[in-house]
Amino acid sequence: MRSGRPVFFFWGILVLSSAGCSGLLRTDRLLHAAYSADLSCMAGWTLVRSGTGDGRAPAAGALAALSAGIVKELVDSRAEGWHPFPGDPLDLAADAVGCFAGALLLRAAVIGD
Repeated sequence: MRSGRPVFFFWGILVLSSAGCSGLLRTDRLLHAAYSADLSCMAGWTLVRSGTGDGRAPAAGALAALSAGIVKELVDSRAEGWHPFPGDPLDLAADAVGCFAGALLLRAAVIGD
């Protein structure tokens, strides 16, 4: 198993360097991507450890993390009132990018492909 320290270092630098930014790289969206990557990797790792199968674990972990992101956006939009499109589409895009990054990290660091 390889160390994931460079990935966490990258996310830390990215979040710290964007503090106070607005637009596409605002801190909230970077946190969406970071949390989705973490959740995707950890959910997939749990599936690998439980013996579900190495080939399906990254995709299943990414799907679980993306589902959590969608639920979070739905809860946020309900708290803010009714909108034609629930949630922020750019937050969901950041969640999807993070899920993909987490699946790649799982495949590279744990499964070894």
